[in-house]
Parts: sequence; C-alpha cells; structure tokens
Amino acid sequence: MNAREFYDTVVLMRKAQKNYFKTRSMPLVAKEHLQESKRLERIIDDEIKRVELLTENTKSPTIDFT
Repeated sequence: MNAREFYDTVVLMRKAQKNYFKTRSMPLVAKEHLQESKRLERIIDDEIKRVELLTENTKSPTIDFT
C-alpha cells in the first residue's frame, strides 16, 4: 500500500466511524457502518504492522555467516 492508498483508506474508515455514530439509533444501518469501520481498521492496522516490520528490519539488518 502506498501513502495515497493509506490516506484514502483512513478517510473511508473515518467516514464509516462517523456514520456509525450518526446512525446508532438505527441498529441495522449502524451495524453495517460498524462492520465497514472494523474492516477498514483491520486494513489500516495490518498496513501499520507491515511498515513497522519494514522499518525495524532496516534499523537492525541481519548478518548471514554462511
């Protein structure tokens, strides 16, 4: 995922979160927004983990002694 895709996904996630809070009084609609919000949160969390692993690996490279 590049920076633009990350940004666009965060924007969609925030919209889903805001829609959830706007529609909490309508359980069926709110449930859809909550599910979408959670789906997007998982995508963002996975991307954060991926980038953290990349940056961690560049900070402490391994040496192959074989």
